[in-house]
Amino acid sequence: MAGGEARTRKGYFVSIDDRCFGECTGSVYYGPTEDEVISDLEKGHDILSSTKTVDKTLLNELQATELNLLARAGLIGALLHKLSADKNQYPWDILGLNEPSRIQTSYTVSIDNPRIMLTEIVNSPYPIIKVKMGFDGDDELIRMLDNVTGKLFRVDANGGWDRGKAERMIHELDRIGVSLIEQPTDIKYIPDWKYLKGNCKSEIFIDEGLNTLDDYLRFADHVDGVNIKMAKSGGII
Repeated sequence: MAGGEARTRKGYFVSIDDRCFGECTGSVYYGPTEDEVISDLEKGHDILSSTKTVDKTLLNELQATELNLLARAGLIGALLHKLSADKNQYPWDILGLNEPSRIQTSYTVSIDNPRIMLTEIVNSPYPIIKVKMGFDGDDELIRMLDNVTGKLFRVDANGGWDRGKAERMIHELDRIGVSLIEQPTDIKYIPDWKYLKGNCKSEIFIDEGLNTLDDYLRFADHVDGVNIKMAKSGGII
């Protein structure tokens, strides 16, 4: 499977007052290890439990603390929910951000036997489907998707294609009207994406390989958009 696989994956929740939560769910691709997560969550616990006044400055303190990104995201998420509950304000108001716009998200169908994937796609009540690809069944699945109506498709290859296959897949996916293709190749080939794309209408987004602002500045000219994960970014701050 593209990007690695696991039969089980352990996640953690940070809880403040048993009602304000932050999530720490790692990745096979990114890590960190369970021991690293637990160790840094304990550091964050020490900071929060020793604080008499819970206010916005604590968010910046957690941001500045040497923690792995996953633990930091979970701690900041829980603290932001705590501030939101205490102040009866939306989180974006506390952070001085604009109210989020209404957007339609997608339902993800994971890699499986192509016929099983097709059944899940057809039976899904959601209009936008994100299809995981980057496996031996790609060609068969594309032929099946070509006959599905009433759905908007996005494809995530998780870096599972080499340059040759990516060029062919991008062309075929554009032909059947796929709106977005995420991480078609390994990060080392990202500078080739603007050439792989050619004249296709599908937008190409980067996920794996984008962890910092420096990564964005390095790759911005080669992509149409980016996938930002709160966990691997260390939280919303």
